[in-house]
Order: sequence, then C-alpha cells, then structure tokens
Amino acid sequence: MIEISEIFNISPISKCRLKAIDVITELRRKYLIAITPHSGSSYLCDRITQTRRLGFPQEMLEVLTIQTRPNTIEARSPEEYPRNATHVKMTKNGISGIKASWFQFEKFSAAMADHSYLKDFKYIYLTRRDLAAQAVS
Repeated sequence: MIEISEIFNISPISKCRLKAIDVITELRRKYLIAITPHSGSSYLCDRITQTRRLGFPQEMLEVLTIQTRPNTIEARSPEEYPRNATHVKMTKNGISGIKASWFQFEKFSAAMADHSYLKDFKYIYLTRRDLAAQAVS
C-alpha cells in the first residue's frame, strides 16, 4: 500500500493551479467532521452543501481520495494539502469543512511533519444515538 507522503512525491503538480489556490483569501472558519462509519455523515454533508454557506465538506484525507483527487486540489506536501483542500471547498463567505474517520485522520496526520494548520479547525464528532440502527446501516 502506498504511503500518504509518497503520493505528494510522485504526483504531477500544476504550478498554475497552485498559484490560483494561493491567491484565495484565508478562511474565516474551518471545521472537520469526525465521523464514525454509518453515522449519517453523507446525508449531513449533502445538507450542509445545499446551504451554500458552510463549505462543501467531503472525505478528503483518505489515501485513495488523495491519489485520485480532482486536479483542482494541488499540493506539494501533506502539510499543504488540507490548506488547499479547504480553500478549494470553501463557500463565498469563507467557511470550509472536511470530514474524516479517525483512521483516515490518524494516518494523514502521521504523514504531516507540521500540525499547526490543524489547530485552527473546529472539530465536530458525529455518531448515531441508535447503535443498532448504525450497525444495520
């Protein structure tokens, strides 16, 4: 299995797209929805996206997602990737969010040398009250 840090070493980078991301104004707010499997996160994120006011949260920290990420999210390192991903997924009012399971977050943060960008996130923990329904889902 490929390691997260290796992805940034082998992926072609578009300097033009990096420049476009760099000129985006800094976010007013950013959040990470910490999910558990089958907790309703897809539904929640779809509803958040429909508001067009709270960013466009998606799973962005999973290895396969990073490998096959849209060409609009360019990054030279694991430290730069969450910054660029949140900028690309930001709504006009400067709010952006991403979602990740603990396993995705743990693996991604282990690949980062500098965690300072993550300290400004608001973290939202999502789970279901009805664990039987979650298990069936």
